[in-house]
Amino acid sequence: MKIYLWGQRNFFGGGVHFASFTDAMKRLNIFGSQVQEVDIQGQNLQTVVEQTTVQDTNVLFFPLNENLSLKGFIIKWGIFEIDILPTFYIDYLTRSDLIWVPSQWARQVLINHGIDERKVDVVPEGVDASVFHPFTRDIKLKDDIFRFYMLGKKENRKGFSELLEGFKLAFDNDPSVLLCLKADNFLSDQVKKTDKNAEVRQEVQALGLTNVKQITGQLHSQKLSLIYSYCDALAFPTRAEGWGLPLCEAIACGMPSITNFYSGQTEYLRLVKDKIRFLDYRLKNIDCPDFISAWGECGSWAVASPEKIAEAMVDIRDNYGIWCEKALEASDIIRSQFSWERAADKAISSLKEKGMITMKINLQI
Repeated sequence: MKIYLWGQRNFFGGGVHFASFTDAMKRLNIFGSQVQEVDIQGQNLQTVVEQTTVQDTNVLFFPLNENLSLKGFIIKWGIFEIDILPTFYIDYLTRSDLIWVPSQWARQVLINHGIDERKVDVVPEGVDASVFHPFTRDIKLKDDIFRFYMLGKKENRKGFSELLEGFKLAFDNDPSVLLCLKADNFLSDQVKKTDKNAEVRQEVQALGLTNVKQITGQLHSQKLSLIYSYCDALAFPTRAEGWGLPLCEAIACGMPSITNFYSGQTEYLRLVKDKIRFLDYRLKNIDCPDFISAWGECGSWAVASPEKIAEAMVDIRDNYGIWCEKALEASDIIRSQFSWERAADKAISSLKEKGMITMKINLQI
């Protein structure tokens, strides 16, 4: 019996999830030796398919050509940020023995679409607690500038426009407050030939802001953790997330954080509800052209107004000592409850419960 994990390692959220989860599975005693990683871009997939048996389990992190005819159990990973899903995606997920999603919110969305609840298990994502940890926050160089940080693909879903407007309302061009933005969108920049950083610059210039700094280029985990430690607070007014890995990592670093309590990120935010500065929001119909063109009707997501974002940013800045204490408490909870090792534990429990692990141990002492 083998557990085949089909995916690809890269620096996007899905690639980081696949790599971190796969490594955690491989470290498991007994079961780890049965884990087989399959690079869906770098390997001859047909050759791997021919090696599979009916006793094996296949976990698909990304859709594969269904003509490959995998043998054994099929588990499909479902990740989405919307609450109304198109028929073709529901049909894709349903053609499996089991569906893994990272949150109870996502599980309920699938149940609402008619998928049998017995077919959907929650296997959360995680955080590397050895990298994303608050141990560097108290040794950073101090100066007189308060730095907010926001990172994510430049798209409507992330709330960049509301954030910029809220920052202007709160601080205008106060040189003692800086907003640092990481807003690259690889897919748009490389595939659609757009420049999302240029879009951000245009919005910043239109608002007349002089205290916004853009961070560009690929950032690896160690550099990300240093930025989380160097900046004072995270401003993350995302409208919806499948998981929200940057937010989870920032909280693990002990960073006071502003965000919405909505969608997939509620899986871990629910444990730290009194330690995060949540935004008041309104549910609004999704108006993102990229989403609608790909998915059709998408439902609603949470939109916080610039005024509410401004109010939260001022609160964090003016009551920073209190929020730092709360952030350290939140860090302890996230690092202990949402490690990649715990994600692997959940996965093995799901496989055992569904009868997809058939290993027998024959040890004579």
